[in-house]
Amino acid sequence: WAQGTEKLLVYLVDHGQRDRFRMSATEYLEADELDAWYDELQNVPVDQRPIITTLIDTCEAGSFIDNLR
Repeated sequence: WAQGTEKLLVYLVDHGQRDRFRMSATEYLEADELDAWYDELQNVPVDQRPIITTLIDTCEAGSFIDNLR
């Protein structure tokens, strides 16, 4: 979904809960889902991987860290 880019900024700002981010009133992005997307990006040769910067500005944002390692 972002292959072919040199740099990728993912900025999540809204309401959060432990290991999840509210995308809309009825939809959430789970930390494991975000990790799976990142794993997909990392499954290419090193010289083709984008530099990923992630900013999470929510309550419980720190709970994402262990999932994204």
